[in-house]
Amino acid sequence: MKRMRWRRGVALVWTAVALVALLGVVGLASDTGLVMVNVNELQNATDAAAMAAARHVRSSQADARLAAINVAAANLCRKTPVTLDGNDANDAAGDIVLGQYDRDTRTFTATTSGPNAVKVVARRAQGSADGPIPLLLAGIFGVNSVDIERTAIAMVGGGTGAGLIALNGSAQCALDVFGNATLYVNGGDVQVNSSHNKAACTQGNAVLDAPNLNVNGGYDGKGNSTVTGTVNEDQPTMPDPLAELPAPPIGPAMTPAGITTGGTFAAGYYPDGIQLTGNVTTILQPGIYVLGGAGLDVAGTVTFDAQGVMFYLIDDAPVNLTGTGDIHVTPIDSGVYEGMAIFQARDNTAASTIIGTAGLDLEGTLYFPNAHLSIGGTGDGFGNQLIADTVEVFGDGIKTIVYDGRNPAAGNKVFLVE
Repeated sequence: MKRMRWRRGVALVWTAVALVALLGVVGLASDTGLVMVNVNELQNATDAAAMAAARHVRSSQADARLAAINVAAANLCRKTPVTLDGNDANDAAGDIVLGQYDRDTRTFTATTSGPNAVKVVARRAQGSADGPIPLLLAGIFGVNSVDIERTAIAMVGGGTGAGLIALNGSAQCALDVFGNATLYVNGGDVQVNSSHNKAACTQGNAVLDAPNLNVNGGYDGKGNSTVTGTVNEDQPTMPDPLAELPAPPIGPAMTPAGITTGGTFAAGYYPDGIQLTGNVTTILQPGIYVLGGAGLDVAGTVTFDAQGVMFYLIDDAPVNLTGTGDIHVTPIDSGVYEGMAIFQARDNTAASTIIGTAGLDLEGTLYFPNAHLSIGGTGDGFGNQLIADTVEVFGDGIKTIVYDGRNPAAGNKVFLVE
């Protein structure tokens, strides 16, 4: 009798152990299934947020971050909207990171300089905005929650690199190439945003040599003028790729207030501008030159050497580079203004002129967002990209813009790469 009671006791113990083990298995299966559902929810939110941000990353970095935040919040994980931090500093470890994705090496590099991709990391973890995922039955074993994190990278493609952009939205002949001029955009397209039925014009014996002429309105060719690439009318406008570039600070005025002689000069604010002529040699040290008055006016046989600089033109100061001497300008090579050589203030509508000769060598981006620019002469020194409100190209000879892929169009294809 005692033996049977002992057996019954052992059976009860084993039954209890088995029930606990079974409960653990059921709890593990239940919580595992729940976590997997939550992982999928978080991944869906991450994918959608990255795709939405990538649509804006070339046109507006602020809009890219906002799109990621809004789309993530429209998705739920464990019945809670997914929260992302904007990461305005673009910390590589942040929730929303703008950068360059190299499809050949499958590598993502965080950068706000010409980004083509967005990396989004959504977290439900200790320290995150929404906290970790709570568990149902695993608490029996002292595990009350679990951390999950999902990542997605989306990039934009299909955008056309534009070596010349005429921003004006309505002008007739917003781009006008005439006479015997040849405008050669090496490696990039030409974009004309005007909706006029004669938004882009070529006249006389002029030649526009670019892979594509993309016009929001229409193209008007007269005389013996030609376009060697494809003319695409009724195309979307291209947002100003430098619309968010901030104006540089204007410090105290330099002494002298203007540069009118040969010599070596430091960067700073010159309220009278730079006005040089004759047979002099002027060297500018690297930095930002804020110019008023005469603006950037170089004529005659001046030797002008300005490497690692950006000219910022305020008030009504124009650019007039008409000299026949050696004029050599290279842009700032780092920081916010990397690649910029000339930046005319957005409230400065003064028309500018650049006449090329064998001695003209302008590198970098030439940016006249609300002003007319005339270019003539010859040479391949008309910068790496030219952006202006309206542009006219005249005279004889070939004028070359050596486009290098900077500040591309927004793109029209968005896809996940990781």
